[in-house]
Amino acid sequence: MITKYIGQTEAVSELNQVLSAIKNERKKGNNYAVRPIRLGGWTGAGKSHLATCFAEHLAELEYNYIEVPPNAGWRDLYRIFNKVSSVDCDTGKVSAIPFVIFWDEFHSQRIALDILKAMMTKTEEVHTITRQGFPFIYDPMNHVHIVASNFMLDKAMQRRFRNLELTDYTPAEMRAIALAKFTRAGVKLDEKGYEA
Repeated sequence: MITKYIGQTEAVSELNQVLSAIKNERKKGNNYAVRPIRLGGWTGAGKSHLATCFAEHLAELEYNYIEVPPNAGWRDLYRIFNKVSSVDCDTGKVSAIPFVIFWDEFHSQRIALDILKAMMTKTEEVHTITRQGFPFIYDPMNHVHIVASNFMLDKAMQRRFRNLELTDYTPAEMRAIALAKFTRAGVKLDEKGYEA
């Protein structure tokens, strides 16, 4: 569970529910279909950091992590999707490898939007789509898609995502974040918050 995250209590609570459901189903030997997650909020709200924290907890369940760069083209996406799936040489059957796939700056990725829109038409089923001659596998049981976007998606896409809007930090949370950064950097502060 994500416990040491400062602020964003609603988003963290929702992500912890997803983590808990995945862990419980994995303990039973089952997979759990995860609806793609959209982290929304202004630049600097912590979307990427929160996605990384979530992925670190899924690493305990042997999920890998890959980030789709904002400027990814068709070939780049094809290479990424080859990393997150495997093909049986004898049968040709394609299967997914457990991965958290993070799409940063999703609102600026027209190609990514096209691929995810096509993939998410059958949200509970494993299937492959072809775009620009490239095959892409969609497996909600083994792939957890997280998109970070400063803008709302269209209504049809919003319904397909678990939408988590990040909120403003309180002054106390801002101080706690600054203190944590100084502590990680090895800077000692006095009781007033000045460098000791």
